[in-house]
Amino acid sequence: MKEEQEMREALLNAFSVEQWISFGWIFGALIVIGLILTGIERCKR
Repeated sequence: MKEEQEMREALLNAFSVEQWISFGWIFGALIVIGLILTGIERCKR
């Protein structure tokens, strides 16, 4: 049981808020780029 708790703590530390924010910025940028590209495609038609 103790090892499992340590694993969870290690995972929580690995997925810190700062990393989620930086990942969120990348993910958000990709979504924005995708929306812009689809918008351009729709305007062309």
